[in-house]
Amino acid sequence: MLFISVIPIIIYLIVLKLIDSFSIARWRMLAMCMAYGAAICAFMYFILIHIVSWESAWVSPAIEELLKCALMLWLIKSRRIQFVSEGVIYGAAVGGGFSIVENTLYTLCNPDYMTLGTALFRGLGVSVMHMGCTALSACIIQLVSQWSITLFVPILIHYLHNTITFAPSLKLGSILLIFLALFATLFYISDRKIYRWIDFGINEYIGTLAAIRTGNFSSTRAGQYLLAVKEQFQPEIFFDMICYVQIHYELTINRQSRMLMQQAGFGSELTHEQQKDIEDKQAELKALRRNIGATAWWVIQPLVRIKE
Repeated sequence: MLFISVIPIIIYLIVLKLIDSFSIARWRMLAMCMAYGAAICAFMYFILIHIVSWESAWVSPAIEELLKCALMLWLIKSRRIQFVSEGVIYGAAVGGGFSIVENTLYTLCNPDYMTLGTALFRGLGVSVMHMGCTALSACIIQLVSQWSITLFVPILIHYLHNTITFAPSLKLGSILLIFLALFATLFYISDRKIYRWIDFGINEYIGTLAAIRTGNFSSTRAGQYLLAVKEQFQPEIFFDMICYVQIHYELTINRQSRMLMQQAGFGSELTHEQQKDIEDKQAELKALRRNIGATAWWVIQPLVRIKE
């Protein structure tokens, strides 16, 4: 039964890691996060059994979530985490490590009560709650300056999960819907913050393209953004990312320039050579996109989104 209660956590973390196709999150860091979560659970169990027994239903969720997110706070402040997606992956790993130890202790202490249904519920419902709350904490720390106040949200979810009595399937469904809504909102806020910071128009495209060509890319906002994650990609992948940005800017400037000429009443018909050059660059963009992979493509999205 212990295996049944633990295997959903392992599957969840493996799937989450595989989605991250170009290793923006690393296995070593995932293992460290899981070990930290496991250690926190063992510590909480020791305190609960041997030192103090908490009467308030708020105390245990608050302490657990604060201890779990302490590692996330350190990783973010030390710039070992750069993106919200990393916070989700590492936060889920901390919660997964916590859940593995908690399920193990629950099985050892209550062998007669660990039925198949209980094992599945703890492996799916309780574990998802722990992983989701810690991942949510990491997102909030990254996006909100008053994180010490807004961490009340994952603590509240943990408290409600412990105190409200629903059918297990209904509780699991409710938790999943809540997390989906919250993460969708937080990812939207994250995207908006990046786009506002970069804020590209045609003048910015021209200036950034000139900086790339003269070797001053690091002096631009786009360069600062990419250089912050340079170490997380293989050199050839990072080079292809820069190439993609450069070609995209060339095509965008060309397109916007022709639009301005049309609006001013000047003809902007392309010659055969110009049309072929555009088609060649578009084909090169497609090849570069295949080369860099899903994660790198996601990273450069704020740089290559065309503002209407």
